[in-house]
Amino acid sequence: MPISDEIKNMARVGDVLKFNQYALLDSGIIECEEGENSSLSLAREYQISFVPDIIQEGSNIIRLKNFQLKKKKKDGNGKETFLPLITVTVNLRNAETLVLGASRFEESDQALLIMILGKVKK
Repeated sequence: MPISDEIKNMARVGDVLKFNQYALLDSGIIECEEGENSSLSLAREYQISFVPDIIQEGSNIIRLKNFQLKKKKKDGNGKETFLPLITVTVNLRNAETLVLGASRFEESDQALLIMILGKVKK
């Protein structure tokens, strides 16, 4: 079975992190405009959301305000809702990949990695 490009790119992250096994949970594309709330559900239990704030073509910087990685949880009444795991402002260089990661604790043998590739559409 051929290895997907996403998995190959994640393997490069292993040069920096201690992890050496990766599984692609999901992938997706969001097309958005400056100031437009954007979100994407991933792997049934995760969601990312953000507002593209400043897209400076001259400097090739894409800013994602209030970037949130959320995980689906059930509240005390059994109602499902997405609770934020990470909330940050992300500055991306046009056409470069950024990797964000989350784990329960520093010595954890598992982590959730998000690879973001932002591109300014001309």
